[in-house]
Amino acid sequence: MKTQKSTREEKRKKKARFLISLIIVLLLVCQASANFASIEDVVVIPSQPLDIDVITLDISGSASSGGSHIVSSLFQQEENQLALDLTIDMGINPVISYWSHSEQIGTLVPGTYSTTVRLFFPYAPPGEELQDTYVTEFTVAPEPGTLAIFTLGILTIFHKQRHR
Repeated sequence: MKTQKSTREEKRKKKARFLISLIIVLLLVCQASANFASIEDVVVIPSQPLDIDVITLDISGSASSGGSHIVSSLFQQEENQLALDLTIDMGINPVISYWSHSEQIGTLVPGTYSTTVRLFFPYAPPGEELQDTYVTEFTVAPEPGTLAIFTLGILTIFHKQRHR
């Protein structure tokens, strides 16, 4: 027959094992989520750019660690394909935080552009560095004054040819 003291000791051991197990599970969950970041939105400013406008990309997102921020960016353009690679540094607090980044890409010739924004976390396990990818398209229109002068020039040429 078990004594009351040994029963209390067994209950105490069970509670201790449960608490240790709970702490281990929480640590694993925090560690697994510590490497998570995402892109939530990419906004083109101005929203309907002209070929004379300086274009800026505003990118925002979230990360599972407090104090997250963008530490570097690399913009590349190949014809109408735009690519922006962002590197994020995540803080150590296991709380969701929000980050944002603005990248001025300059003026572009009229046309439709496909833009790919990629988010990297360099301290992630190998193969998991790429955290998220966001793809969007926008169109750059010709400046109305340039189009008007071009049209006026064409009309003048036709008018001169007609009166010869």
